[in-house]
Amino acid sequence: MSSTHWAVILADAGAVAGVLVAGAAARFAQLSNRKSITVASTMAAVEVDRRSAERVPRLSARLESWGNGSDNLLLSVWLETSEALARIRVVVQEARNMDGPIGFRPGQIGVGHELPWPPEQDELEGVLPAWRPDTLRPVADWEKRMPPGTAAVWGMDLRRTADMAGGCSAIRLKALCWADRDSETWEVAVPVTISDRAKELINDACKHSDR
Repeated sequence: MSSTHWAVILADAGAVAGVLVAGAAARFAQLSNRKSITVASTMAAVEVDRRSAERVPRLSARLESWGNGSDNLLLSVWLETSEALARIRVVVQEARNMDGPIGFRPGQIGVGHELPWPPEQDELEGVLPAWRPDTLRPVADWEKRMPPGTAAVWGMDLRRTADMAGGCSAIRLKALCWADRDSETWEVAVPVTISDRAKELINDACKHSDR
């Protein structure tokens, strides 16, 4: 075979190799681009979740007796985090009927005289049937804007079924929170600190309960 033929074969082989290398490079670039897009999308989703988690409000509550020698109770719910809320709704939670010893006094701002039944809103999940004939209410709304460090305040009383309730350990609250700057909402548990006098009143009312 002449040197000319070898030159042609080698040239053709070089061209084929070039095409293969170019194709492999293009494929590698395509895969790298897809991987970069996937990583970027994942990182963006993580950042969105992080920012969303950072916005979840944290509330704390304090329950205390209202006035010297009074059996009335006062609940203050404080916004502990840095983002203002447009409003909140606080709901008394129970593990079973009549387990909770206290409720909100109807007629004050944010506490209705009637309880819609059956409770259809998601935020009323956990409101049990014994509340229907009760003179107190398990739900209270605070319609005012809440800047950080401020409190929503309501009066509460012992339920007439307190002698069948679970005492201070059965007091559990949750809150529905509406963001002030957009349409975001959250549902959060609200830890409650109870003053010594309030504990005395509640536990005394529940001392005959077997719960």
